[in-house]
Amino acid sequence: MQIKLNIGGSPRIRENGLLEVRSSKYGSTYGRTVEELEAKLIKKIKAEKSHCKSKKQKTVIPLLSEFFENTYIPFKADSLQLNSINSIRYDFKWIIAGLTDKKLNVYSSEEIESFLLSVIKTRKRQLLRGTLNNIFTYAAQLKVIAVNPMDSVSKVAHKSKHGRALSFCDQEIFFDNLFNSNLSDTLKLFLTFVYLTGTRRSEALSIKLSDVNLDGNVLHIPGTKTEKSDRYCPLHPLAKKIVQLCKPDKDGKLFSMAKDLPTHAMGKVIEGYRLHDLRHTFGTIAICVQKLDQKTVALYMGHSSVNMTLNTYTHPEQLDIATFFNGNLDEMQKLSVLRDSYKKVLGKIENYLDRTQSVPKNQ
Repeated sequence: MQIKLNIGGSPRIRENGLLEVRSSKYGSTYGRTVEELEAKLIKKIKAEKSHCKSKKQKTVIPLLSEFFENTYIPFKADSLQLNSINSIRYDFKWIIAGLTDKKLNVYSSEEIESFLLSVIKTRKRQLLRGTLNNIFTYAAQLKVIAVNPMDSVSKVAHKSKHGRALSFCDQEIFFDNLFNSNLSDTLKLFLTFVYLTGTRRSEALSIKLSDVNLDGNVLHIPGTKTEKSDRYCPLHPLAKKIVQLCKPDKDGKLFSMAKDLPTHAMGKVIEGYRLHDLRHTFGTIAICVQKLDQKTVALYMGHSSVNMTLNTYTHPEQLDIATFFNGNLDEMQKLSVLRDSYKKVLGKIENYLDRTQSVPKNQ
C-alpha cells in the first residue's frame, strides 16, 4: 500500500503496521499515521537546515583588522607584556595603512609582497613581515583560512647590528663625557642606572618607587617583553643612590621622559655604541668580571635561557682586548686587571653621585 505525503515521498506500510519512509539523506522515519510521519520528517528537515545555517555561519571569514583585534591580540596577550603588545599594535597600523583591510582569505602573496617592498627600511620591512606571518599562521592554525599567503612571501634580508660591550677604556670616556655634558641630571642618572642594572630601556622607564625595596636592597624590574622578563635582582649600592636622588612623577615612575630621549642622548655622549650596549656591558661584566653564576645572571637579565646570556650578551674579549690576549698573564692576573678597571669606573660614578646630591632632582 502506497500513500503520498504532502511534503513529498511515498511511505510503505510495514508488517507491524507502522508507516516508513526511507531516504538516503534522513535514513528511515517511522510513524503510526501520515500526520505523525510528516511531522517527524519536517522536524528532520528543519534540523538539517539549522545545521547547514550554523555551519555556514562558522565559516564566515573575518576582516584582517577584525581577526587581529578580536582573536590574535587576545592570544598574544597571554604570553606578552603590554609593552610588546603595543609594539605589535604599532606595526599593525603600518600594515593597515599600506594594505586594504579585507577578508583574510582574499589576500594574495603578490599584494603582500608588493606592500612589503614599498617599505624602504629593511629592518622595518622585516618586522612587518614577521607580524603578518604570525597573524596569518595563527589564522591557518585555527582553520580560519585554508591557505596561508605568507608561505610564498619572500623573507626579508636584513643585516642586524650585533650588540657589544663597552671596553673599560670606553666606559671611562663614556662617563667622563656624560657627567661633563649639558644633559639633564635625569638623563645622566637614567643612563648610569641602565649601566648598573642591565635593564632594557622600556624596563628602566617603567620602574616606579614602589618597585624598589630600599631596606632590603632589592629591585623589582617590571618585565616589558614577556612574562618571564618580570623579575627581581639585588639593588647595586650605586643604583640605590640613584633611586634616592630621583624625584618620582605623579605615577611614581623614577624616570619620566620620552622613550627616544635616552637613545638620542647615548649617541651624543659616545660614538659607535647604542643604548642597548649598556645592557651588553652589564652582562659581560657580571659573567667575566664579577664571576657570577651564569644562571643567576640570566635571571637578573630576564632571559629565558642561559644560552641567550652567554651567546648574545657576553663579550669577554671586548672589555680589554690587550689583557684578554696577553699570554704573559694567567687567568687570575687577567681577572685582577679587569676588576681594577671596573673599580675605577665605579669610582667615577660614585664621585658624580656624591656631587649630584645637592642638585635639583628630575630636571
